[in-house]
Amino acid sequence: MDYPHSVPDVGLLDGKFTDGDPLTGLLPSLDPASWANAVTDELLGVIKAAGLSPDELDTSQFLKALRGTGVFQTKPQFSNDTAIATTEFVRRQGIQSSNIIIATAGMVLNASAFGATVLHASPSPSTITLPPYSDGVPGARIEIVNFGGGILTIQAQSPSAIVCNGGAGISPMKLGTGDTLTVEVGNGPSWLGVGGTAQLAYSASFSASIAPIGWQKLPGGFLIQWGSQTLPAASTPITFPLAFQSNPTALTVQPAGINQTTTYLSVTPTGFNAVAYTATNGAPVSTTINWIAIGRSI
Repeated sequence: MDYPHSVPDVGLLDGKFTDGDPLTGLLPSLDPASWANAVTDELLGVIKAAGLSPDELDTSQFLKALRGTGVFQTKPQFSNDTAIATTEFVRRQGIQSSNIIIATAGMVLNASAFGATVLHASPSPSTITLPPYSDGVPGARIEIVNFGGGILTIQAQSPSAIVCNGGAGISPMKLGTGDTLTVEVGNGPSWLGVGGTAQLAYSASFSASIAPIGWQKLPGGFLIQWGSQTLPAASTPITFPLAFQSNPTALTVQPAGINQTTTYLSVTPTGFNAVAYTATNGAPVSTTINWIAIGRSI
């Protein structure tokens, strides 16, 4: 709508209505019926769209319409224009969980899972496959909670993977009972693990090498290392997988076989440092040992 510029002799001043000026002879503007009807129809259109019945005695209907439902349309998911956002649109974006999805065994999620909480409640192990990352936009999130008694495996569809804490791509990931995982679409063909207990294992504070000779870091700089290896009938240097910051605070070495005794095995204190120690096998044959060392990594 606009001012009635096209109406002959309407008497607009600078494009707007005027009351006129008797001193200068300026005549007041006309109020064409067509223009007044157009203005009224514009307002009634909003009122009716909100589901209200026009009432000429109610002067607050236009405001009620703007605050009601039916006037504003919800934009498509992930729209980023400057249109007014309805509460439905806001909820859909994941600012609050848009829905609870009960996971079933072997479930493959689709785009409806973005912004939702996926709940696994089965007592049996199960697998959930994430939607194609291309179904969402960067930053679109899914929260997964394992309330079930079995291990929940989360996998991405090829060629994408799940990247946690800036590390290498991981897929699948395992969620134990009570574990959570929040993933979001990244800028490339990958998912980002951005929250939840399941991604802590891949952080620098919890990094580990789970192997026969391995190590586990813990927050605060605590480091546990272990090994299982066979010694010949002689003194043998044992090198830690990672160097401690200083000498370990505890080191335990014991024979692995039940028929072997500690009289054949000793740890030479002079070879005990932050990098290695010396294990002496007093037996005339090779001996398998298990050892564990605890100290600081930083």
